[in-house]
Amino acid sequence: MTKRASSLLISLFMLALSIGLLLLYFLFKDDGVFTPLTMNGNNISLKVGQSIYNYYTISNENAEISFEVSKDNIIEIDEEKITGINAGEVTVTLTATLEGQLAKTQIDVAVYNDDYSFVLSPVENCDFFDDTLYVKDNYCTFQIDVYDQINQKIDNLKYDFSATDNAVLVKNMYLFQLQTRNDCYLIFSFKEIDFDIIIKVKLV
Repeated sequence: MTKRASSLLISLFMLALSIGLLLLYFLFKDDGVFTPLTMNGNNISLKVGQSIYNYYTISNENAEISFEVSKDNIIEIDEEKITGINAGEVTVTLTATLEGQLAKTQIDVAVYNDDYSFVLSPVENCDFFDDTLYVKDNYCTFQIDVYDQINQKIDNLKYDFSATDNAVLVKNMYLFQLQTRNDCYLIFSFKEIDFDIIIKVKLV
């Protein structure tokens, strides 16, 4: 091998070694850049029984996540999904921690029903369960309230009401008074929101 060829080989080897060291430097160097921990969430609306995935983003997937919910019995929540279990509104605070860093975000969740709902509250001489009003002594008093799809009470609704089979149903302020000698049905028609309620009445 000539001296010139030997020098060329040495030069190529040194060049390859320099390139390799340079690559190693860029691959493994600690450049001292600080990456803060951040997270963001999106407000959510979902139906009762529905689940939503990917409801937040975070800058480092290794962070530990915890949740604080403003009301119970509205949602079920974990890192994977939020599931609506009852109509209502709730605020969720998400907290992420990683190596001494902390990040927080809040999301509002609205869980809604497909339709309006109602609550009948017995006051005197009656019980209500299984969609039936059980009346004692041919007379009872009760209150009825209507709720929207996110379980908020609706006040000042205009509506018609009646009773079948010669029963007498009257309203006194916020209470209804029913007099009947027979099993019958009560009918409430809320025309403003296109919602009807039919209640079976049974004497006991």
